[in-house]
Amino acid sequence: MLSSTLDAALTAKQRRIGLRLYEPDDHILELRYQGELVACFSQPSVTVAEIRATAERIAKHQKD
Repeated sequence: MLSSTLDAALTAKQRRIGLRLYEPDDHILELRYQGELVACFSQPSVTVAEIRATAERIAKHQKD
């Protein structure tokens, strides 16, 4: 997947706080917070909405 597509799956706010998506292989997406793995997704079935919702939960948790 193109890095611009991975970037677009997260909101600008989510990227600003240090969340990033990585694609270690063709079937897995990893959500990382400041480099640390915080969630994995099955690439063929995950939606952008699911990724963003997970990222939002993680972002809220980091603020506590």
